[in-house]
Amino acid sequence: MTASASWSSRRASPTTRRPTSFPTHGGRSEGLHQPVHDRLMQAYWSEARDIGDEATLLDLVAEVGLDRDNVRAALADRRYAERVDASTREANELGVHAIPAFVLGRRLVVLGAQPHEVFQQAFTQLEEENQWQPSSS
Repeated sequence: MTASASWSSRRASPTTRRPTSFPTHGGRSEGLHQPVHDRLMQAYWSEARDIGDEATLLDLVAEVGLDRDNVRAALADRRYAERVDASTREANELGVHAIPAFVLGRRLVVLGAQPHEVFQQAFTQLEEENQWQPSSS
């Protein structure tokens, strides 16, 4: 088995990752969205942890200050399911099916890690179509 096969075999499957959105939504109300998001991404990408596993997920969000019992309850009662589903539908309607993805002008999607020139071309296209105005600041 190669290192990359071992690495990918330790990843959470796409079907188990969806519940990880619940704590990030819950973290918003407590001002912890970014720390929760960052910790989950670090655990997944740098530590190869299965963030789709409930026990692992609860440990990680507790590290950044979310209450473990509140998160467990949110997972059980799916209190953020409507928000997560709406966000997922909106992304899919815009053509986003993977990350990273950048939606520019609510209609132009840049998928994946792209070089600076791709973004410059996208912004130029939006400017020409009067769909985006650069900030003066």
